[in-house]
Amino acid sequence: MSTIDINELDRLTSELASFARSGVPLPEGLAQLHSSLPGGKLKSLSGELSAATAQGQPLSEALKNSSITVPASFAALVRCGEISGDLSGVLDFALKHGRRLKNHRASMMTILIYPLLVLVVMVVILAFTMMVIMPRFTDIYEQLGAQLPGPTQLLVDVSDMFSQGFGILVVLALLAVGGYLLIAAASERLPSRLMAFLPGVRSLVYLSDTSIMTEFVGHLLGRGVPLPEACRAASLVVYNEDMRRSLEKMAVASEQGGTSGDELNSGIPATAAWLYRQGEARGTLADSCAGIARYCENRFEIVSRRTLHLMEPMFILIISVFCGAMVIALYLPLFNIPKIMGH
Repeated sequence: MSTIDINELDRLTSELASFARSGVPLPEGLAQLHSSLPGGKLKSLSGELSAATAQGQPLSEALKNSSITVPASFAALVRCGEISGDLSGVLDFALKHGRRLKNHRASMMTILIYPLLVLVVMVVILAFTMMVIMPRFTDIYEQLGAQLPGPTQLLVDVSDMFSQGFGILVVLALLAVGGYLLIAAASERLPSRLMAFLPGVRSLVYLSDTSIMTEFVGHLLGRGVPLPEACRAASLVVYNEDMRRSLEKMAVASEQGGTSGDELNSGIPATAAWLYRQGEARGTLADSCAGIARYCENRFEIVSRRTLHLMEPMFILIISVFCGAMVIALYLPLFNIPKIMGH
Protein backbone atom coordinates (compact mmCIF):
# COMPACT_ATOMS: atom_id res chain seq x y z
CA MET A 1 0.00 0.00 0.00
CA SER A 2 1.30 3.45 -0.91
CA THR A 3 1.22 6.31 1.59
CA ILE A 4 0.05 9.85 1.01
CA ASP A 5 2.80 12.42 1.58
CA ILE A 6 2.63 15.54 3.76
CA ASN A 7 1.91 17.95 0.90
CA GLU A 8 -0.91 15.79 -0.46
CA LEU A 9 -2.35 15.44 3.04
CA ASP A 10 -2.26 19.22 3.46
CA ARG A 11 -4.10 19.63 0.14
CA LEU A 12 -6.72 17.01 1.09
CA THR A 13 -7.30 18.61 4.50
CA SER A 14 -7.72 22.03 2.93
CA GLU A 15 -10.17 20.73 0.32
CA LEU A 16 -12.26 18.81 2.87
CA ALA A 17 -12.42 21.86 5.14
CA SER A 18 -13.62 23.96 2.18
CA PHE A 19 -16.32 21.41 1.33
CA ALA A 20 -17.52 21.33 4.96
CA ARG A 21 -17.58 25.15 5.26
CA SER A 22 -19.50 25.66 2.02
CA GLY A 23 -21.98 22.86 2.66
CA VAL A 24 -20.98 20.87 -0.43
CA PRO A 25 -21.81 17.15 0.01
CA LEU A 26 -18.63 15.16 0.46
CA PRO A 27 -19.25 12.69 -2.42
CA GLU A 28 -19.73 15.55 -4.90
CA GLY A 29 -16.80 17.59 -3.59
CA LEU A 30 -14.47 14.60 -3.61
CA ALA A 31 -15.60 13.63 -7.12
CA GLN A 32 -14.81 17.16 -8.30
CA LEU A 33 -11.39 16.99 -6.62
CA HIS A 34 -10.75 13.62 -8.29
CA SER A 35 -11.57 14.98 -11.75
CA SER A 36 -9.43 18.10 -11.30
CA LEU A 37 -6.25 16.31 -10.22
CA PRO A 38 -3.55 14.79 -12.42
CA GLY A 39 -2.69 11.16 -11.86
CA GLY A 40 -1.25 10.26 -8.50
CA LYS A 41 -2.03 8.98 -5.01
CA LEU A 42 -4.27 11.91 -4.07
CA LYS A 43 -6.36 11.44 -7.22
CA SER A 44 -6.82 7.73 -6.45
CA LEU A 45 -7.64 8.45 -2.81
CA SER A 46 -10.21 11.15 -3.60
CA GLY A 47 -11.92 8.80 -6.07
CA GLU A 48 -12.13 6.01 -3.48
CA LEU A 49 -13.41 8.39 -0.80
CA SER A 50 -16.04 9.81 -3.16
CA ALA A 51 -17.37 6.34 -3.98
CA ALA A 52 -17.34 5.19 -0.33
CA THR A 53 -19.10 8.29 1.06
CA ALA A 54 -21.67 8.15 -1.75
CA GLN A 55 -22.64 4.70 -0.39
CA GLY A 56 -23.21 6.17 3.08
CA GLN A 57 -19.88 5.20 4.63
CA PRO A 58 -18.51 7.76 7.15
CA LEU A 59 -15.45 9.61 5.89
CA SER A 60 -13.32 8.39 8.82
CA GLU A 61 -14.11 4.77 7.95
CA ALA A 62 -13.49 5.41 4.25
CA LEU A 63 -10.07 6.81 5.11
CA LYS A 64 -9.17 3.74 7.18
CA ASN A 65 -10.33 1.32 4.46
CA SER A 66 -8.75 3.07 1.47
CA SER A 67 -5.94 1.47 -0.52
CA ILE A 68 -3.88 4.65 -0.02
CA THR A 69 -2.53 4.80 3.54
CA VAL A 70 -3.51 7.94 5.44
CA PRO A 71 -1.94 8.83 8.84
CA ALA A 72 -4.01 7.45 11.71
CA SER A 73 -3.95 10.89 13.34
CA PHE A 74 -5.80 12.38 10.35
CA ALA A 75 -8.47 9.67 10.41
CA ALA A 76 -8.88 10.27 14.16
CA LEU A 77 -9.29 13.98 13.53
CA VAL A 78 -12.00 13.35 10.95
CA ARG A 79 -13.73 10.99 13.40
CA CYS A 80 -13.71 13.71 16.07
CA GLY A 81 -15.12 16.17 13.54
CA GLU A 82 -17.94 13.75 12.76
CA ILE A 83 -18.71 13.26 16.45
CA SER A 84 -18.75 16.99 17.15
CA GLY A 85 -20.67 17.93 14.02
CA ASP A 86 -18.05 20.57 13.23
CA LEU A 87 -15.89 18.89 10.61
CA SER A 88 -14.78 22.19 9.04
CA GLY A 89 -13.62 23.60 12.40
CA VAL A 90 -11.71 20.44 13.26
CA LEU A 91 -10.06 20.29 9.84
CA ASP A 92 -9.11 23.97 9.98
CA PHE A 93 -7.53 23.22 13.35
CA ALA A 94 -5.71 20.26 11.80
CA LEU A 95 -4.14 22.53 9.19
CA LYS A 96 -3.00 24.98 11.85
CA HIS A 97 -1.80 22.18 14.12
CA GLY A 98 0.17 20.43 11.36
CA ARG A 99 2.02 23.59 10.41
CA ARG A 100 2.80 24.47 14.03
CA LEU A 101 4.01 20.94 14.71
CA LYS A 102 6.31 21.18 11.69
CA ASN A 103 7.72 24.47 13.03
CA HIS A 104 8.37 22.87 16.42
CA ARG A 105 10.20 19.93 14.87
CA ALA A 106 12.25 22.25 12.67
CA SER A 107 13.28 24.30 15.72
CA MET A 108 14.44 21.22 17.63
CA MET A 109 16.29 19.75 14.67
CA THR A 110 18.06 23.06 14.02
CA ILE A 111 19.35 22.94 17.58
CA LEU A 112 20.64 19.38 17.06
CA ILE A 113 22.33 19.94 13.71
CA TYR A 114 24.98 22.24 15.20
CA PRO A 115 26.44 19.77 17.75
CA LEU A 116 26.26 16.95 15.22
CA LEU A 117 28.29 18.98 12.74
CA VAL A 118 30.81 19.71 15.50
CA LEU A 119 31.03 15.98 16.26
CA VAL A 120 31.75 15.16 12.61
CA VAL A 121 34.39 17.93 12.37
CA MET A 122 36.12 16.75 15.55
CA VAL A 123 36.25 13.15 14.28
CA VAL A 124 37.74 14.30 10.96
CA ILE A 125 40.36 16.45 12.75
CA LEU A 126 41.27 13.55 15.03
CA ALA A 127 41.63 11.13 12.12
CA PHE A 128 43.79 13.54 10.11
CA THR A 129 46.02 14.27 13.10
CA MET A 130 46.50 10.61 14.02
CA MET A 131 47.09 9.36 10.46
CA VAL A 132 49.14 12.19 8.92
CA ILE A 133 50.64 14.51 11.51
CA MET A 134 51.36 12.31 14.53
CA PRO A 135 53.56 9.70 12.76
CA ARG A 136 55.93 12.47 11.59
CA PHE A 137 56.22 13.94 15.07
CA THR A 138 56.80 10.45 16.48
CA ASP A 139 59.75 9.92 14.10
CA ILE A 140 61.26 13.29 15.12
CA TYR A 141 60.95 12.52 18.84
CA GLU A 142 62.47 9.06 18.42
CA GLN A 143 65.46 10.50 16.53
CA LEU A 144 65.99 13.13 19.23
CA GLY A 145 65.49 10.65 22.05
CA ALA A 146 63.02 13.01 23.71
CA GLN A 147 61.11 11.72 26.71
CA LEU A 148 57.39 11.84 25.97
CA PRO A 149 55.06 13.31 28.61
CA GLY A 150 51.74 11.60 29.35
CA PRO A 151 49.50 13.60 26.94
CA THR A 152 51.91 13.11 24.03
CA GLN A 153 52.31 9.40 24.80
CA LEU A 154 48.53 9.10 24.71
CA LEU A 155 48.48 10.61 21.20
CA VAL A 156 51.26 8.22 20.13
CA ASP A 157 49.28 5.23 21.43
CA VAL A 158 46.16 6.39 19.59
CA SER A 159 48.21 6.92 16.43
CA ASP A 160 49.52 3.36 16.73
CA MET A 161 45.92 2.15 16.89
CA PHE A 162 45.26 3.95 13.62
CA SER A 163 48.30 2.40 11.99
CA GLN A 164 46.95 -1.05 12.95
CA GLY A 165 43.57 -0.29 11.40
CA PHE A 166 41.54 -0.36 14.62
CA GLY A 167 41.40 3.43 14.94
CA ILE A 168 40.16 3.80 11.37
CA LEU A 169 37.27 1.45 12.14
CA VAL A 170 36.37 3.55 15.19
CA VAL A 171 36.45 6.75 13.12
CA LEU A 172 34.33 5.21 10.37
CA ALA A 173 31.82 4.03 12.98
CA LEU A 174 31.68 7.50 14.56
CA LEU A 175 31.29 9.13 11.15
CA ALA A 176 28.52 6.68 10.25
CA VAL A 177 26.65 7.41 13.49
CA GLY A 178 27.20 11.15 13.16
CA GLY A 179 26.14 11.09 9.51
CA TYR A 180 22.99 9.10 10.29
CA LEU A 181 22.01 11.46 13.11
CA LEU A 182 22.76 14.48 10.95
CA ILE A 183 20.62 13.21 8.08
CA ALA A 184 17.85 12.16 10.48
CA ALA A 185 17.90 15.61 12.12
CA ALA A 186 17.90 17.41 8.77
CA SER A 187 14.96 15.31 7.57
CA GLU A 188 13.18 15.69 10.96
CA ARG A 189 13.08 11.92 11.49
CA LEU A 190 15.21 11.60 14.60
CA PRO A 191 13.70 8.94 16.94
CA SER A 192 11.65 10.44 19.76
CA ARG A 193 13.36 8.33 22.44
CA LEU A 194 16.75 9.64 21.39
CA MET A 195 15.42 13.20 21.32
CA ALA A 196 14.10 12.85 24.86
CA PHE A 197 17.55 11.89 26.20
CA LEU A 198 19.55 14.63 24.50
CA PRO A 199 20.54 17.44 26.90
CA GLY A 200 18.78 20.71 26.20
CA VAL A 201 16.24 19.06 23.91
CA ARG A 202 14.27 16.93 26.37
CA SER A 203 12.49 19.96 27.84
CA LEU A 204 11.66 21.19 24.33
CA VAL A 205 10.13 17.82 23.39
CA TYR A 206 7.84 17.89 26.42
CA LEU A 207 6.95 21.57 26.01
CA SER A 208 6.05 20.97 22.38
CA ASP A 209 4.00 17.85 23.12
CA THR A 210 2.24 19.48 26.08
CA SER A 211 1.33 22.52 23.98
CA ILE A 212 0.04 20.39 21.12
CA MET A 213 -1.76 17.89 23.36
CA THR A 214 -3.60 20.47 25.46
CA GLU A 215 -4.58 22.60 22.47
CA PHE A 216 -5.82 19.48 20.73
CA VAL A 217 -7.83 18.28 23.74
CA GLY A 218 -9.19 21.74 24.51
CA HIS A 219 -10.26 22.32 20.91
CA LEU A 220 -12.09 19.00 20.69
CA LEU A 221 -13.73 19.37 24.12
CA GLY A 222 -15.00 22.80 23.07
CA ARG A 223 -16.78 21.12 20.16
CA GLY A 224 -18.48 18.45 22.23
CA VAL A 225 -16.04 15.58 21.72
CA PRO A 226 -15.90 13.38 24.87
CA LEU A 227 -12.63 13.54 26.83
CA PRO A 228 -11.65 9.88 26.15
CA GLU A 229 -12.02 10.42 22.39
CA ALA A 230 -10.09 13.70 22.60
CA CYS A 231 -7.23 12.07 24.55
CA ARG A 232 -6.99 9.16 22.12
CA ALA A 233 -6.94 11.52 19.15
CA ALA A 234 -4.23 13.62 20.82
CA SER A 235 -2.16 10.49 21.48
CA LEU A 236 -1.77 10.07 17.71
CA VAL A 237 -0.19 13.46 17.11
CA VAL A 238 2.30 13.92 19.97
CA TYR A 239 5.98 13.14 19.37
CA ASN A 240 7.08 11.34 22.53
CA GLU A 241 6.08 7.70 22.97
CA ASP A 242 5.73 8.03 26.75
CA MET A 243 3.30 10.91 26.22
CA ARG A 244 1.22 8.70 23.91
CA ARG A 245 0.96 6.00 26.56
CA SER A 246 -0.01 8.57 29.18
CA LEU A 247 -2.80 9.92 26.98
CA GLU A 248 -4.17 6.42 26.47
CA LYS A 249 -4.18 5.93 30.26
CA MET A 250 -5.92 9.30 30.63
CA ALA A 251 -8.63 8.15 28.20
CA VAL A 252 -9.16 4.91 30.13
CA ALA A 253 -9.27 6.73 33.47
CA SER A 254 -11.89 9.15 32.13
CA GLU A 255 -14.01 6.31 30.74
CA GLN A 256 -13.97 4.60 34.13
CA GLY A 257 -15.13 7.74 35.89
CA GLY A 258 -11.71 8.62 37.29
CA THR A 259 -9.59 11.74 36.97
CA SER A 260 -7.52 11.90 33.80
CA GLY A 261 -5.13 14.43 35.36
CA ASP A 262 -3.78 11.72 37.66
CA GLU A 263 -2.34 9.95 34.60
CA LEU A 264 -0.49 12.96 33.18
CA ASN A 265 3.06 12.22 32.04
CA SER A 266 5.73 13.16 34.58
CA GLY A 267 7.65 15.06 31.89
CA ILE A 268 4.89 17.66 31.54
CA PRO A 269 5.88 21.00 33.15
CA ALA A 270 4.63 21.17 36.76
CA THR A 271 2.67 24.38 36.18
CA ALA A 272 0.92 22.91 33.14
CA ALA A 273 0.02 19.71 35.03
CA TRP A 274 -1.39 21.71 37.96
CA LEU A 275 -3.49 23.90 35.66
CA TYR A 276 -4.86 20.81 33.89
CA ARG A 277 -5.93 19.19 37.17
CA GLN A 278 -7.49 22.43 38.37
CA GLY A 279 -9.45 22.79 35.14
CA GLU A 280 -10.66 19.19 35.31
CA ALA A 281 -11.74 19.58 38.96
CA ARG A 282 -13.65 22.81 38.25
CA GLY A 283 -15.26 21.66 35.01
CA THR A 284 -13.41 24.23 32.88
CA LEU A 285 -10.95 21.86 31.24
CA ALA A 286 -11.44 23.19 27.69
CA ASP A 287 -10.55 26.75 28.76
CA SER A 288 -7.69 25.51 30.95
CA CYS A 289 -6.24 23.52 28.06
CA ALA A 290 -6.27 26.60 25.84
CA GLY A 291 -4.38 28.56 28.51
CA ILE A 292 -1.88 25.72 29.05
CA ALA A 293 -1.24 25.51 25.30
CA ARG A 294 -0.43 29.23 25.12
CA TYR A 295 1.81 28.99 28.20
CA CYS A 296 3.80 26.02 26.81
CA GLU A 297 4.00 27.59 23.34
CA ASN A 298 5.56 30.74 24.80
CA ARG A 299 7.95 28.69 26.94
CA PHE A 300 8.93 26.63 23.90
CA GLU A 301 9.82 29.75 21.91
CA ILE A 302 11.87 31.19 24.77
CA VAL A 303 13.73 27.95 25.59
CA SER A 304 14.44 27.08 21.94
CA ARG A 305 15.93 30.51 21.23
CA ARG A 306 17.97 30.45 24.44
CA THR A 307 19.25 26.91 23.77
CA LEU A 308 20.24 27.80 20.21
CA HIS A 309 22.06 30.96 21.32
CA LEU A 310 23.94 29.07 24.04
CA MET A 311 24.95 26.13 21.88
CA GLU A 312 26.94 28.10 19.32
CA PRO A 313 29.53 29.58 21.72
CA MET A 314 29.56 26.39 23.80
CA PHE A 315 30.50 24.16 20.89
CA ILE A 316 32.98 26.69 19.51
CA LEU A 317 34.63 26.50 22.93
CA ILE A 318 34.56 22.69 22.90
CA ILE A 319 36.19 22.37 19.49
CA SER A 320 38.75 25.06 20.42
CA VAL A 321 39.70 23.23 23.61
CA PHE A 322 39.87 19.92 21.71
CA CYS A 323 42.17 21.30 19.01
CA GLY A 324 44.23 23.27 21.53
CA ALA A 325 44.77 20.22 23.73
CA MET A 326 46.01 18.17 20.76
CA VAL A 327 48.41 20.92 19.63
CA ILE A 328 49.83 21.32 23.16
CA ALA A 329 50.25 17.55 23.53
CA LEU A 330 52.07 17.43 20.17
CA TYR A 331 54.57 20.12 21.09
CA LEU A 332 55.17 19.34 24.77
CA PRO A 333 58.29 17.18 24.12
CA LEU A 334 59.93 20.07 22.26
CA PHE A 335 60.37 21.88 25.57
CA ASN A 336 62.81 19.13 26.59
CA ILE A 337 64.97 19.48 23.46
CA PRO A 338 67.42 22.01 25.02
CA LYS A 339 68.16 19.47 27.77
CA ILE A 340 68.61 16.73 25.20
CA MET A 341 70.94 18.86 23.07
CA GLY A 342 72.92 19.80 26.21
CA HIS A 343 73.62 16.17 26.88
